Amino acid sequence: MLRFEELYVAYSPDVYRFANWLSGNSKDAEDITSETFVRAWVNFNTIRTETLKAYLFTIARNIYLESLRKNRDHVVLDET
Repeated sequence: MLRFEELYVAYSPDVYRFANWLSGNSKDAEDITSETFVRAWVNFNTIRTETLKAYLFTIARNIYLESLRKNRDHVVLDET
């Protein structure tokens, strides 16, 4: 069984690069990376380790898409 630290050390550079490529922003990539590992760890018992990297990338992509949806729904209103 993997410990959280082992999981993070092994896969965080790849997840960060992917998140940075998606978002184009290093701060957003850091947030996506950390949220990815939190979600993966909470649901760790339900995943297969042979698909771990793909699973982490899927989580990162979904977090990025969620952030796009949240920001898309906001419309700037005029003062009038």
